[in-house]
Amino acid sequence: MKEVIAIIRPGYTAETKRALEEAGYPSMTIIPVEGRGKQGGLTCDILDIDPYLADEKERIAATYCTSTKKLIPTDPKYALESDSTITRPVPWLPKKLISIVVPTEADAEKVAAVIISVNRTGKMGDGKIFICPVEEAIQIRTGKRGEEAI
Repeated sequence: MKEVIAIIRPGYTAETKRALEEAGYPSMTIIPVEGRGKQGGLTCDILDIDPYLADEKERIAATYCTSTKKLIPTDPKYALESDSTITRPVPWLPKKLISIVVPTEADAEKVAAVIISVNRTGKMGDGKIFICPVEEAIQIRTGKRGEEAI
């Protein structure tokens, strides 16, 4: 058995769920999470392009000026090193974590392909997918184990 763990943008959750159900994978757990990637922060370009980060403009304690296309810090602990990059830590970005346990490696690859097809924009923040081994599954209500439990 394999567990597919995907971390995606919150705005793509409904479409991802629908695509997975249509592909034959209706059982999943979806959890709101927060995090950030290797870039360690946001750039104006991301905020300008990605409508799903619109609410994050306030959370990073900065104002986005559309005429100059720059972030203007409203809190002194945030500073701009260049015209568009926040160089100090920023609050975590909201994401959704989707967890799906499937019987085979082939199923895990199919699930990953569906998630990628819905979530890939080609821009920072598209997310990550992890495929992990699952040693055992136990259904609490019936006591079933293994593939019968998923």
